[in-house]
Amino acid sequence: MGPSLTSNLSQRERRRGASARTPSLLGVKLVKLPKHADPRGRLIALDRDQSLPFEVRRVYCIYQGRGKTVRGEHATSTHCAMVVLQGSIEVDLDNGQAQASFRLSRIDQALCIHAGVWLRVRDFRNGAILLVAASQLYAESEYFDRPNPELLKSIPQERWR
Repeated sequence: MGPSLTSNLSQRERRRGASARTPSLLGVKLVKLPKHADPRGRLIALDRDQSLPFEVRRVYCIYQGRGKTVRGEHATSTHCAMVVLQGSIEVDLDNGQAQASFRLSRIDQALCIHAGVWLRVRDFRNGAILLVAASQLYAESEYFDRPNPELLKSIPQERWR
């Protein structure tokens, strides 16, 4: 089992389904995605210039997870951004020095996770659909059973703060 993690949301915020506050965990950044709306509908885009601190090379979705479903439980050599398209999920994170949990429930927020940060995705609610954008192809990525702080030493501060 992974590390013991704590939440940065109060019990009251959890009951209301509140999204995570801005993370203070090194290697984790909550990004407000720019929304574009007109009479045809709304659009949210993920790209390096306007929202993400890395180039996207792979995109995938996790869906039909049950309440007790657990995904991840690893760190990778890949940066990723998680966006909940529907429902909500809980993400547990550990950078090797500190831990935190974040509930994601808004389509206009991306939780960006730097390579080396251990993560666990759990508590899928209300038909959660999770979109993940990654900086490397699956075949290029390495996986680790615990946080890999060495990968966090080269964080470009201007893109990850």
